Amino acid sequence: VAFLTADMDARFVADALRSTRIPAYFVLGDHDIKSSQESYESWLETSGRRETFYSFDIHGVHVVVLDTVLGGDPMSSSCEEKQTCASLQKKLADIKTIDFEAYREKYPESSSVFEREKADIKNRLDQELTAIKSTRSDEVRDKGRIAGHQIKWLEKDLAETANMRVVILSDHPLFPFTSDKKSYATDKGGEVRSILEKSQKEVVAISGEAHVWHEETINGIQYYIVNEFRQDSGSWAIFSWGPEGHRFEKRMLQAS
Repeated sequence: VAFLTADMDARFVADALRSTRIPAYFVLGDHDIKSSQESYESWLETSGRRETFYSFDIHGVHVVVLDTVLGGDPMSSSCEEKQTCASLQKKLADIKTIDFEAYREKYPESSSVFEREKADIKNRLDQELTAIKSTRSDEVRDKGRIAGHQIKWLEKDLAETANMRVVILSDHPLFPFTSDKKSYATDKGGEVRSILEKSQKEVVAISGEAHVWHEETINGIQYYIVNEFRQDSGSWAIFSWGPEGHRFEKRMLQAS
């Protein structure tokens, strides 16, 4: 149901939070969008952002919002919607079904060797489909990923902020974690952790996704996982950072 109503749910939550007149910032979650460009653009509009990752400063703390769902990439078009991918699919179908000489007449730029041409088409098509899958596949998004350009942005962003206190917010945990139901290992999470550890800043990273409460310190970085939010047995957390250090408080709804 969450995937079918993702756009409406995200807008409902955003409007409810904004009605409190308290500043609201949004982290892209894997249930917040469907696998379509329309849904992706709807989330950007709902969150008031141009990209799915960003940063801001508040009360002497630098807050970084990472996108571990799409990796920081825009939602890809489907293969049918993407001209290069659709053309490769058509060429692969043709090379399998028509005489190779007829194929070469239809595609003059092709290789003169059948096996070489077929292998080249398959390789290029696989690359196209892999790129599309990274943002459109629910299975891929469920595992968590961070694209290379978001990694570079993070490193530059942390180097440029004058604030020594940093909070990192993400949907997926940035460290390998196994719950009773599932294992999490965000792609390029190790590179993110390395950047945080080398930043020489005091960093706290907060994520969700795993549906459990968890906390641990890894190489000087404090990590928290916030439990799942549901109406009858939900959870959220209050995070504050004062002169004596940061404070992470669990909050849980009481069943009605």
